[in-house]
Amino acid sequence: MRTLLALLLGMLLVSGAIAREVHLTVYNNDLGLVRDVRELDFPSGRGSVSIVDVASQIDPTSVHLKSLGREGGITVIEQNYRYDLASPERILERYLDAEIEAILEKGDLHSGTLLSFTGEQIVLKGSSGLSILERDKIIDLRCP
Repeated sequence: MRTLLALLLGMLLVSGAIAREVHLTVYNNDLGLVRDVRELDFPSGRGSVSIVDVASQIDPTSVHLKSLGREGGITVIEQNYRYDLASPERILERYLDAEIEAILEKGDLHSGTLLSFTGEQIVLKGSSGLSILERDKIIDLRCP
């Protein structure tokens, strides 16, 4: 319970600078409700908006977006909740079938299409064929 309360209060402090109206209700069993009304600028036409300062344990089905100024002023086409975007595993997932570069301990450069990865290995398809690289030997991964 203390963990949830600290998490929610921390989120309020971070988001307080841009939030216009915030309400917090804390329940038992690590459950809480945050009502956060914000002003957002939307691009005209079709566009994308990212909101980054939300709790990592949020229930994505509880997020609602509506125009308070004009009924039907916005239409949500797609809503995604992606957390843990900066971990090495998440980054590599996003680069599957994309070009990356790996620099090994001895300075060797391997570049190619990332085919797969595990906790121990990375498989690249380069101009000279397949390379299976040991992750503990890689000192730098470059993902454009």
